[in-house]
Amino acid sequence: MSYRSKDIPPSRGHGHAGRGRGHRGRGSRGSRGSSRGGYKSGGHRGSTRGGYRGKSRGGTRGRYSSRGGYSSRGGYKSQEYYGYYDYYGDYYGQYYGYYGEESKSTHKGSFYKKNQFNYAKDRKHSHKQDDPETKTFVHNKGKVEETLYKTGKGKTLKIMMVAEKPSIAKTIAGILSGGTAREGKGIIKSCSVWEYEGDFKGYKAKFHITSVAGHMYSRDFPEKVDTWSCDPKSLFEEETIQTPTSKALCKHIQTVGKDIDFLLLWLDCDREGENICFEVIENVKTSLPFPKENHIFRAKFSSLANKDIKAAYEEIIHMPNEYESKSVEARQIIDLKIGIAFSVFQTLRLREKYPMIENVSRVISYGPCQFPTLGFCIERAERIKKFVPEPYWYLNATIKSDSAVTPNLSLKWKRKKLFDQTSVEIIQTEISSCTTAWCNRISEYTESQNKPLGLNTVKLLKVASSGFGLSSHVTMRIAEHLYLSGFITYPRTESTAYSSNFNFNEVLEAHKSHPDWGYYASGLLEEGHEKPRAGVDAGDHPPITPVRCADQSQLQDLDWKIYQFITQNFLATISKPAKYKVVKAEFIIGPEFFELSGKQMVSSGFLEITPWLSSSQDVELPDIQQGVEYEINSIEIKEGKTTSPGYLTESDLISCMEANEIGTDASIPTHIKNIIDRGYVKVNTKKGRSLVPTNLGMALGRAYCEIDSELILPKVRSYIEKSCDAIAKGKVTFKSVVDHVLKTFKQKFEFYSEQFALVDKIIKSDFVDKYGEERKKDKGNKNQAVKDYKEIGFPQEMRSYEHCKLFEEVKTITVEKTAHLHCNICKNKGTMKKIKPKNKRDTSIHLRCSQCKYEFSCFKDCNKFEILKNGCENCNSSLVRVNYPVKDSPFPMSANQHTGCLFCDEVYKEIVEYPEASENSSSQPENKKAEDKPADAGGIIISKKKKR
Repeated sequence: MSYRSKDIPPSRGHGHAGRGRGHRGRGSRGSRGSSRGGYKSGGHRGSTRGGYRGKSRGGTRGRYSSRGGYSSRGGYKSQEYYGYYDYYGDYYGQYYGYYGEESKSTHKGSFYKKNQFNYAKDRKHSHKQDDPETKTFVHNKGKVEETLYKTGKGKTLKIMMVAEKPSIAKTIAGILSGGTAREGKGIIKSCSVWEYEGDFKGYKAKFHITSVAGHMYSRDFPEKVDTWSCDPKSLFEEETIQTPTSKALCKHIQTVGKDIDFLLLWLDCDREGENICFEVIENVKTSLPFPKENHIFRAKFSSLANKDIKAAYEEIIHMPNEYESKSVEARQIIDLKIGIAFSVFQTLRLREKYPMIENVSRVISYGPCQFPTLGFCIERAERIKKFVPEPYWYLNATIKSDSAVTPNLSLKWKRKKLFDQTSVEIIQTEISSCTTAWCNRISEYTESQNKPLGLNTVKLLKVASSGFGLSSHVTMRIAEHLYLSGFITYPRTESTAYSSNFNFNEVLEAHKSHPDWGYYASGLLEEGHEKPRAGVDAGDHPPITPVRCADQSQLQDLDWKIYQFITQNFLATISKPAKYKVVKAEFIIGPEFFELSGKQMVSSGFLEITPWLSSSQDVELPDIQQGVEYEINSIEIKEGKTTSPGYLTESDLISCMEANEIGTDASIPTHIKNIIDRGYVKVNTKKGRSLVPTNLGMALGRAYCEIDSELILPKVRSYIEKSCDAIAKGKVTFKSVVDHVLKTFKQKFEFYSEQFALVDKIIKSDFVDKYGEERKKDKGNKNQAVKDYKEIGFPQEMRSYEHCKLFEEVKTITVEKTAHLHCNICKNKGTMKKIKPKNKRDTSIHLRCSQCKYEFSCFKDCNKFEILKNGCENCNSSLVRVNYPVKDSPFPMSANQHTGCLFCDEVYKEIVEYPEASENSSSQPENKKAEDKPADAGGIIISKKKKR
């Protein structure tokens, strides 16, 4: 007998911490389901094969829980969920099971029966289907020719072009006019109007090119609605309006667009750009001839290179995409109403009772993207908090070899490790009498390391955070600046695959004369580049690609780092894979198996241009022969402990958001910045931009989890994002999605407000009671931050951000003042300073001690010389990082950079010629070997231009 999910009676499960397996609920014993799992009405106890399987209304088979349990913390009602149990029984239990033991499920069942998102029902929600044949957003060529003939016959056409930024308008005007465009002033001084005469599809025309400055309108409530004094619940029903961000800008567009014949839109080619297209149309629609849609064109381009702009102009045939614009509008309305309602309600309630909370965050905000982002950080913090180190033991055997270089070889135990000390001791005792290890088998094979995919936005954000210590917000500012300057293609893209007609040779030709990687680009042109890996084509823009060639002297330091990475990553994508020769030897000692492995690079491939992507270092294996016995030196028991996971880094958080579809490539930096600005997490730049939840963030996260976990778990937001994607593709209507989401969140808001006493209790215990202690500890750090910020002097455009948050993002810059290269001659009494060479043609780095005047030169023709804040373990002097072009590199294996102590590192001692110290100096440089520490992103950077 089979059971449909609607036949499962409602029941309630008890909370259980740990892996998310629900306890047996209270209720009578039900019939057995299938041979794979027993069925109990209280808890659906399932077997290890996957638990009870049933059928939902739609006829599709759904597995309720892969772990055999339903919701680990609350009640449920099966006839309302249809197969959504798998998420709640397994994922939810793992994700927030940490609070399971502390929670009480007395009130949860009634809430979830009524207010939970009904995902199966949503999938067959009666959304109106649009006819794709009537919404292609591409002009009919015949109608275009007819419209041009009727409009342009016997006159000069007046055509208006609108770009998203003034710099883009200037670039487009210069390219299309051949440099003859004249600059005129509009109502807004920053938005110039460029004019020139030319040709539009065979008709004489006069062009007027101007720009907006981002969105022309913002979404808000009408003035009559006072969001801080009205009932927050009423905001779900209130109408929203679009208010101009600048009335002068609207007037400017209206003035330039007066009596135009055609409108050509050059806004950024993403959904936000499509939405701005319709904002521009709203201001000029009265000036356009009828039918208006035949007189509006949308340019499609991915870079500001001459060829791309000219190609977009010649092939302009599209209309603005109304579906994509509506998806942006839907997200704006949903986020505005939900965010304002929850934020106003909890801010007023908490500030009234706990005034000190305003010192941490002026607004206790909630956002449907913001809190799932915070939830990832809290989940990791809870894992760290509850982590208990577990000891383990393993065997380490050493044997004698015939090699003079490595006379003793360490063998790895094939069991790896055991968590029972007694078992390891018994095994050691059993094999301790063995005197030889027999080489049972030797295997050799070639291993390939694949080249990287094309670069998308998310990958760029992750690399900039982990590699350069930059926040995602700052990274996007740099990438946008490079794009607007014409150095790279559009930086907001989800694609990792290049189109079949992408011209790789054209990019290589532009870079073959570059001083750093020109030789590599030339080699790819001569030998023929490889085909890139098959990635994902999201249909928006190609992967981020270099356009113009630039050297280090043309860009600021951080801009150069991002540009350099983008270019080298591009070259790697069309290079050959790297190949290694791997040798593995298996040894038998008594009944136990051990192994020894070696790995050597055979062909560097793409690693020549991106050496930091190497998966492992070369390990040379001495001559080992199969079937030979080797004398055992020792068999020892080693002990270790499991280590707790670290806090989420910004790079890790971006990965979590991408995997769970929280935000888009354009909005992810904003969501991360929001939780930092609100004081919900702090940034620890000393540990790779780790995001540590504050007491306030932890308290709010726990409160939302206790009352309604869907408000903080990523599943609901992911569903909203998918719904907005469906709007953008024309599969569902704007109204159906917005109405359904707001109706559900209104119910959630009602329940949240009813249970706010629980929030009050948690905020008091987890935040207010700890506030004094936390405040005292942070006071000194905050004052120091203010002092450092004033000393640095940031660019004017960056000062508009909240000071203390900006400082967190650029904290690596402030530590540069503490990096010192101590002199090893006078025993660290003096500091080595960079001095100008006597000969202007000398391209070496010249250093002199401020105390003993010891002087020497080094690193001729290097690209960059950096003094880092990391100190040498032997002499405490700062480490030095030196960068060379790969073809001129003096470092082992032609590495393009090396980090170490200038006086202790063996590699530097081979390169640098240290002159004898003068009589006033104490002694010669000490030649002690120092272990290299990982280089930090911070440090004093001394740029050295290569001799031209």
